[in-house]
Amino acid sequence: IAATLADRPARVPDLAAENQALHTLARQPIDDPQSTLKIMVRIARDLCQADSVGIGLTETLPDGTKVFRWVAIAGALEFLETIAPNNFSFCDTAIHCGEPQLYARPELYFTYLDHPQFPIVEGMQFPLCANDRQLGTFWLLSHNEQRLFDREDLRLMTSLAGFAATALQNIYLRQTAEGALQREQAAKLE
Repeated sequence: IAATLADRPARVPDLAAENQALHTLARQPIDDPQSTLKIMVRIARDLCQADSVGIGLTETLPDGTKVFRWVAIAGALEFLETIAPNNFSFCDTAIHCGEPQLYARPELYFTYLDHPQFPIVEGMQFPLCANDRQLGTFWLLSHNEQRLFDREDLRLMTSLAGFAATALQNIYLRQTAEGALQREQAAKLE
């Protein structure tokens, strides 16, 4: 229902809070990616006044199955550790569309999202891609009929998703470089 955002009134941007959030993110050490992701989801929850926020990353299991693993969650669903199928999931559709998606009652389509104590009124997904690599998604959920997402959420999360994609790409590049260095050092010792 992403087209409905155009018709909804948008709240006034809180530029001071957004600026403070970006400064907080910029000060995060690059050697602690899990902490950075957790801070990102808390910032997104606060800036967008969402009930649950998370980052799901693509992963290949040992048997070759591709999944999305929710690696950082803030808010009502923080207790969950979810692995979603790659071929039909809330996360997968946003990546395949290549742009933010807004869903009404997504648990009706993606039944693994069904948690009776936390019904989802709306879910908003943002693909995380860097250099044509699909990394995962950044998502927001509203569990409250009074809180519907608007264009300000779209603006904020588009910015945060870009920051998250860049941070994740840097993490992957660093891990790749460290792995190559370790293999090179091991080869020299042989």
